[in-house]
Amino acid sequence: MIDPVCNTDEIDLSMLAASITGVADGTWSSSGDGSFTGGTNFTTATAYVPGAGDITAGTVTLTLTSDDPAGPCTPVADNVQIDIITCCDGFDIPTIADIEICGSGNTELAQAEEDLAL
Repeated sequence: MIDPVCNTDEIDLSMLAASITGVADGTWSSSGDGSFTGGTNFTTATAYVPGAGDITAGTVTLTLTSDDPAGPCTPVADNVQIDIITCCDGFDIPTIADIEICGSGNTELAQAEEDLAL
C-alpha cells in the first residue's frame, strides 16, 4: 500500500518500486490530469505532479505498461492508486510573543498545538 501524498507534493516514482523485465522499456500513464517529470518513458520519468483534477478527486491511478515484446506475447500493465490529501504549506502557529493582549483581566490560551486540525 502506498502512503497518501500531499496535494502540494510530487509523487516520486522510485517509491513505487516498479520494474519491467523481458523488454527494454515501458510507458507511464495516469487516470488524471497531472504530468510526468522527465516524460512518460519508464526509464526517464522521475515523478508525477498531480493536476488540479487529481487534487479535486483526491486520488490518481498511475499505470505502467510494458513495451510490446517480440513474439506472441502482448504488453503487460499494472497500476497503483494513490490518495492525495490536502496539506497546508507555510502554516504558522503563533507563539506567545506573536500575540498582543490588550485591556485588563486574565487571558488564557488553552488551545494545544495538536488540537489544531488542518
